[in-house]
Amino acid sequence: MTTWRFHMPKGMTLKSDRFASCLSAPFGAYTLRDYCLENGITYDEALPVPLAEFNAYALDFQRRFVPELDERSVTAITEAGAGFDLALDDGEHVAVRRVVMAVGVTHFMHVPEVFSALGPQYLSHSSAHH
Repeated sequence: MTTWRFHMPKGMTLKSDRFASCLSAPFGAYTLRDYCLENGITYDEALPVPLAEFNAYALDFQRRFVPELDERSVTAITEAGAGFDLALDDGEHVAVRRVVMAVGVTHFMHVPEVFSALGPQYLSHSSAHH
């Protein structure tokens, strides 16, 4: 089993501007600005977004809009018929048609070596989609 864990430098900020750092909530609700105002955090468009602030916003967002989030880890992916079989860390297996992996953006593209042999009909990176 391979587990990737990334640790960001203390005090790191997002590359995106505040107005572009909002998660997509139903009906356009609960922007980063909304979160800051609700939690007594200064919201200034000119200031970068601290990673810790964004992470707190993202966790609160998840609790509000996706409380049933399944936090189990995928330990293996195997091709199975017209889709894939996902092995989960508790031993359960789930059949799926597609697998989406969020592993990087544009010039930070990363494809885990285990998937490097897959052809373009099975594998693409978000940087290739506009």
